Amino acid sequence: MKEVGPAPGEGPGMNPDMMAPQTAPAMAPVPSKPHTVVADRTSREFTVTVEKKSPSHPNYGRGHDIGFVVDGIQGEELVLTRGVTYLFHVRTNVQHDFYFTTSPMGRGAGTVTDGITGQFTYKGDVTFTPSAATPDLMYYECRNHSYMGGTIHIANAGDRVTVGGEMRGAGGGQGMQQPAVTADQVKRKLGFAEMMVNSSSVAKWAEGGGNVEAQGLMDKAKVQIRTAQAALDAGKTSDAMAAVDEAVRLVSDVGRLMPAESAKDYKIRYSELLDQIQGFDKSYQKNLDKGVKPKSGKMLDRAGFDALMREASMYAAREQYQDAVKRLETANDMITEALGALLQAQTVIYDKNFATAKEEYDFELARYDSYAELIPLAIEQRGPLPQTVTMMNQLAGRAKEIHDEGTALAAKGDHKMAIMALQAATEKLQQALRLAGVQ
Repeated sequence: MKEVGPAPGEGPGMNPDMMAPQTAPAMAPVPSKPHTVVADRTSREFTVTVEKKSPSHPNYGRGHDIGFVVDGIQGEELVLTRGVTYLFHVRTNVQHDFYFTTSPMGRGAGTVTDGITGQFTYKGDVTFTPSAATPDLMYYECRNHSYMGGTIHIANAGDRVTVGGEMRGAGGGQGMQQPAVTADQVKRKLGFAEMMVNSSSVAKWAEGGGNVEAQGLMDKAKVQIRTAQAALDAGKTSDAMAAVDEAVRLVSDVGRLMPAESAKDYKIRYSELLDQIQGFDKSYQKNLDKGVKPKSGKMLDRAGFDALMREASMYAAREQYQDAVKRLETANDMITEALGALLQAQTVIYDKNFATAKEEYDFELARYDSYAELIPLAIEQRGPLPQTVTMMNQLAGRAKEIHDEGTALAAKGDHKMAIMALQAATEKLQQALRLAGVQ
């Protein structure tokens, strides 16, 4: 359950935009059989990589065509226990930042921060200790692309959780007892471990010489691979899985001996983060200016946020990009959390004692704009199903048509009818937001 470099076919040269949904595949997603997992207090380590989605991925045919792989299993569904600390070794690539979220879509929305350190990374270790405040259902996703990850169930020790058998969003069901270890599970993880030992960037670095300790660890990992295969052939699946896990652990140890990522990688990361944060901040401030208030007064700590941004800029000017990125990652956590709170309650503050119809029209126009800008934010933050997004876009399109009719009436001086049109247009937008769960 440990470590590997970027998966084949992934690399810094990829187009970072690749966010359009892929064409519907010929094959349907293949769900795992439903089974019951009992939450225990065993601390675990996971390795997160990326590869092209197969039908076994829970989000196959949805969002990005690349998906997260956990310990060799595409989009693995996890059960974590409150009070237990878990370690995620993230080795994706510069395009795909790993983070925890309440949004099944990801892309920076719905960030969960409590009990988590090190997230929003593509090459690093992330720790997560779920608490009593952690949501029962959450996800691990990519900050930059949609539907790359999988589901996480948060439970108390001893709880029985049904996993598998349903695609995300399709609902639950009663499961059956999970076998301890199956031959298919061993085969999948064994293939993953063999890839790590034979063709990962970690393996290539170790075999390139120059580090005796790394070479020794890699040799031991190869022995464990052979041991696992022999145990599997003999039908001893538990022994085989134990040997596979040991092989992956050894490769993880090799990865920790590798030199840190280059200054060039951090510079690229800095630029990407800066663009994203500035876009989020612009949306946040624009809605505040129009009277939208975050839920429960959870305002952005503007002084702290601005201080982090200044520090990041200072380090970047000195070409100390690793330190700059650390500041931006913290600032990004702050602004995404503030945006999430913004969507929890939309309260437009205004005074309806208008002196003229023109004044009331100007208010309704600004009110419409405020709701219109919340539509893409709601889609991003809440991650509704594709058919829901289609309905939301249809309502938003109709709202725009009514808005245009209203502005045309205002241009002719008929502000009374224009006000009624804008109110109708805004109601359409409110309907669209309610579809995404925004009241």
